Parts: sequence; structure tokens; C-alpha cells
Amino acid sequence: MAANKAVIILGACGALGRAVVKRFKAPGWTPISLDIAASDSALHSVVIKVINLPCSITQSDSKKHFLHN
Repeated sequence: MAANKAVIILGACGALGRAVVKRFKAPGWTPISLDIAASDSALHSVVIKVINLPCSITQSDSKKHFLHN
């Protein structure tokens, strides 16, 4: 009986991630994409919702608020 093997690939939609998905698909693994967009090459995709933080690290007041709360 063949073992079921799965691998989660973070950033599978990027160039390197797509290459990693391709590499794992060949020997029979089940690649699962974890990214901000659905993967067209992985067998399954988990899409991460991007949220905006209430501060900007480029503004000194926001950095102080973020780091002290």
C-alpha cells in the first residue's frame, strides 16, 4: 500500500513556489499551496486573506503605538 504524502508550500504562487510544487508533484506527493492567491499548479490551495494593520512602520508615532500596545 502506498503512503499518502502531503506537503504544504508557503508562497506556492511565486516563481520559486511553483518550482517547488512541480518538484513535489513528480514523485507522488500532494502539494498544498498556502499563499495570498490560489495556486494553479498545486492540487489544493489555502488562500490567506491580507489585512491592513492600523499603523505604518514608516511613521514614528505609529511605530510607538504598535510596539507599546
